[in-house]
Amino acid sequence: MRSKRKRKNMGRGRAIFLFLAIILLSFILWISISPSFTRSGEKTVRSVPSMQETAVRPDRQPAGGSGDPAKGGASGQSGNGQKDQKTGKRGGRVGNEEQPGKKTQGLETKTAEGTGNPPAEKGGKENSPKEQAENAGPKENGKGDAAPENPPQKTVFLTFDDGPNDSTKEILRLLEKYDMKATFFMVEPNMKKYPEIVKEVIRQGHRIGLHSVTHSKTQFYASKKSVVAEMKKTQTTLEKVSGKRSRIIRTPYGSKPYMKPEYMEAVKREGFILWDWNVDSRDWKWTDGSFVENTIHQIEQFHRPEPIVILLHDRKTTAGHLEKLFIYLKERHFQTDTINEQLDPVQL
Repeated sequence: MRSKRKRKNMGRGRAIFLFLAIILLSFILWISISPSFTRSGEKTVRSVPSMQETAVRPDRQPAGGSGDPAKGGASGQSGNGQKDQKTGKRGGRVGNEEQPGKKTQGLETKTAEGTGNPPAEKGGKENSPKEQAENAGPKENGKGDAAPENPPQKTVFLTFDDGPNDSTKEILRLLEKYDMKATFFMVEPNMKKYPEIVKEVIRQGHRIGLHSVTHSKTQFYASKKSVVAEMKKTQTTLEKVSGKRSRIIRTPYGSKPYMKPEYMEAVKREGFILWDWNVDSRDWKWTDGSFVENTIHQIEQFHRPEPIVILLHDRKTTAGHLEKLFIYLKERHFQTDTINEQLDPVQL
């Protein structure tokens, strides 16, 4: 009986020992694992502010556009366009450079493609497409090339008929003031009357064309011989007065419908080059200055490939309002030039 009790007590002791051993081992195992969990938790907690800092840090960088690639300018990158080689976060050490115009992933800020726009300010929204376009650098011209900063200049030919006279002096003054060039189609009697003005027109770099002797529909267009004769006489007088010769002509009141095919052929055989116009200011009619608005309206509606040729006249009322037209042309970046013999003529 005693041996049985002894064996029974020993069995209980072993069971208690094993139970305690299991508890002890479990406790040791828990202690060994617990710090790892603690460190992992700490790492997770630390990563949150780090990510937040990464998201807002670019806002502290200076805006692009300085022209210095390191600060974000003409290169197309903003100043925060660098990544840390190890962490992959912005604001770290300089590693692989971000390509201009590429969008970055995740929490990294994005720039408008090809513009180098700085990111939106802290707490604000990104620029709208319109604002990005306004802040953008050089645009592309559709061929992948950078377009010039200024718009391409259109050429305008300013032409003045029926001079020279006293009003021509004021027109010349305004042309010089605004650094513009013009072509003056002169009538023969006025060249004789104002030879010094003829010379001044040439001295300032303008061109002289021939505009008949009589300026009469009935006399000038009487025949092809009368057309050629008047132009030749005007050409001769110009040579005597200024020593210059011109083959550029404009017939009175325009070639259409007065210049018949045989007339056109006759002046061509004589070597003359006939020019009309494609913008009629009607300054001879609207003497109150409204011809300027009329001219501007026609220019803005002009969509032909040929150059703009504006018809004006040597008149006091024209000279008095001409400056408004010149200011408009300058503000719209138009370029003026003189008609030369190598150009394809504009005809009605």
